[in-house]
Amino acid sequence: MNQTLPHDQLARAAQAFQQQDWQRAYQLSAQVLRQTPNHTGANYVAGLAALQLQQWLQALDCLQKAAQLE
Repeated sequence: MNQTLPHDQLARAAQAFQQQDWQRAYQLSAQVLRQTPNHTGANYVAGLAALQLQQWLQALDCLQKAAQLE
């Protein structure tokens, strides 16, 4: 069983995002959100990655949540 800490997964998501690996960035940040749904950074990365993937509703949901949490 993978017991990766959310901040480790988010760091990998951010790295994938910087490398423009939008699908991986979205998947990793979504994993963080399953564990900690109110994580501002994970919502932000997931939202921006979803935007790049043209997943408009997911992007809007995540970015709105990130803005509300700040």
